[in-house]
Amino acid sequence: MSTAAEFIASILPEAQKAAATIGWWPSVVLAQWADETGWGTSSAWLDGHNPAGISPNGEIAAYPSIAAGVVAYEDTALSSYYTSVYAAQSLGPEAQATALGESPWAGGHYGSPPGSNLVAIIAAYDLNQYNTFTPPVPQPAPVPPATPGDDDDVQLPQVQQGSTGLFVKSVQALLHDKFGQGAVAVDGNFGPVTELAVKTAQRFYSAPQDGVVGPVTWALLLGPG
Repeated sequence: MSTAAEFIASILPEAQKAAATIGWWPSVVLAQWADETGWGTSSAWLDGHNPAGISPNGEIAAYPSIAAGVVAYEDTALSSYYTSVYAAQSLGPEAQATALGESPWAGGHYGSPPGSNLVAIIAAYDLNQYNTFTPPVPQPAPVPPATPGDDDDVQLPQVQQGSTGLFVKSVQALLHDKFGQGAVAVDGNFGPVTELAVKTAQRFYSAPQDGVVGPVTWALLLGPG
């Protein structure tokens, strides 16, 4: 890539998709990818489609396509190591960039103080202009009809971030078994990682992505398929 503008244009759709999946600001993802790949000039990016120094075995990984590299990036960002980065989303892009710098993602922590290089890139290239992206609003999924013999009096409780107990464990176990959400601990504590995993499952079923397990999401988690 010869310019920052060309690099941004080439990876913007992938960065926005990844940001929507992991709950990070697109500007933070763009800044991280720019820093890690040298604006698209690193061999890890050009030869291995690795957008952010992903090193699952202690060595920089190579992927067969950009799409594969983005999936690996999403899986890494969704791990429990980066819960604090997700949690900082509500505080704004700069705060989330700082949280990413304070995380174990990069040994250099993206500058001193942590995250300062990312904050500088966001400002210098006006990356916050790309935060207007919003995923398409999915259509509500229908609730599967009750089958003969169902006990209509049985009501599963609504669980959401901050909930605890056995029903939360049930949700976490279903996310593990049905959706392969390995980052979710089956500990009975509904935190940011569990909420993000619920949103991922809801998106899979084209259900409203609110991160709350109510009647519709319970039916989808417990249903076939």
